[in-house]
Amino acid sequence: NPTTPLPPVAPTTPVIPTAPPVVAPVSSPISAFTPTPPNVAQLPPGTPRGTPQPIDVPWRPLPNGTPGLPINVRPGGEIVPSPTPAPIEPADPCQPTDPCTIQLTKNVKSTIDLTKANGAALAALGAGLVNLTNLVTQNGAALTAAAAALLPIPTPVKKFISCVGEVPVFGFEIVGIPANQIAYVSKLHERLADIEAQICIDKPAIATVPEWWQLPLENYRPQLIVIYRVINDDGTWGGTQYPISIPNPKSEYATRPAIKPSFPDYRKGSYQGILRLKDNSKLIANCKDVDELQRLISSLTVTIDPAKLTPNSHKVIIHPAGTFNEANVRAWRVDYYATGRGGTSPRGIKPTWWWRLG
Repeated sequence: NPTTPLPPVAPTTPVIPTAPPVVAPVSSPISAFTPTPPNVAQLPPGTPRGTPQPIDVPWRPLPNGTPGLPINVRPGGEIVPSPTPAPIEPADPCQPTDPCTIQLTKNVKSTIDLTKANGAALAALGAGLVNLTNLVTQNGAALTAAAAALLPIPTPVKKFISCVGEVPVFGFEIVGIPANQIAYVSKLHERLADIEAQICIDKPAIATVPEWWQLPLENYRPQLIVIYRVINDDGTWGGTQYPISIPNPKSEYATRPAIKPSFPDYRKGSYQGILRLKDNSKLIANCKDVDELQRLISSLTVTIDPAKLTPNSHKVIIHPAGTFNEANVRAWRVDYYATGRGGTSPRGIKPTWWWRLG
């Protein structure tokens, strides 16, 4: 086969080997440890080549004052880590011997001793507080109920309003009463209203006392006591009362009459008339003049037991003008005492009967 001719080869320049560059030795602290030529031990017979054997390489110490050797490089070139520097404590404002340090130490020690001494007491107090908390919790419902019972509840209670003639008129008013006292307080208001209503039957409240005269057994003479009250020009009652005692009334007055008795009106004044009876009891009245006095005594005499009357036994005493106020009066109530002032007791004297006239 035909062959393709190869391209011509360019001539080459021969390479002449050169020597390695000479490097100047660097002065180093470590290079100061220059080893001596090795002392290679003789290999035992039969030892294959290439077996590593120990080499004793003695080291020469650095001369004293060798500059540039760090403190963590030992002779021979071994590098040792530098020790960690100890932390620097901040300066204490109180030195151990200062008075403030001594006093603070004493205070802390005293506090610790006191806490230890009172430990049992504090523990007991804590247990007591726990027990108190438990007690309050357990009784919470009872305490709530008791507090609710004390709250005032609007309650209607009986109240006296006014009088219509002799008939009392009652109403109601709302007052706040605790829940557990409603029945009791309501009853008190009812009784107070009933007491106030007595004014409708006997208003105003007037007490009468039988007269007495200086004769044996005078305390036991029966009497009618007529209470006169001022009558105003418009027919209304005034506030002043004037009683007239009529001794020894007729026997028909021993019991309460079926028909309301009547007594005459008169004008009160400074003329005083006295009618003396056989037992020395007296009927005394004050009128504006002699005529008025004569008329009044004659009208009242008809209620006296005729057996006790004495003819021409009355007299008239004229008091200075103005001694007694003049006023028109009218009989308002009559009380009867069957035994006069006999049988008095610390409880007082009560009329046998009475009748409201006005």
